[in-house]
Amino acid sequence: MKKRIVVVEDFITSRQVIRKTLEKMGYTVEEASDGREALKFFDGSKIDMVISDFNMPNMDGAEL
Repeated sequence: MKKRIVVVEDFITSRQVIRKTLEKMGYTVEEASDGREALKFFDGSKIDMVISDFNMPNMDGAEL
């Protein structure tokens, strides 16, 4: 089973680069543009890693 990583980054280009790199390495990648949007992934299903920006609108990495 593939490991699942959630990438939280408000800058779309950075998010796309991270996603493509991780997918090439065989990971399943979910993405969100801020912490508030990322909360939908915390639904009880397994997340193996979260990669988060710190400075984002709505909910920053520290709050997440």
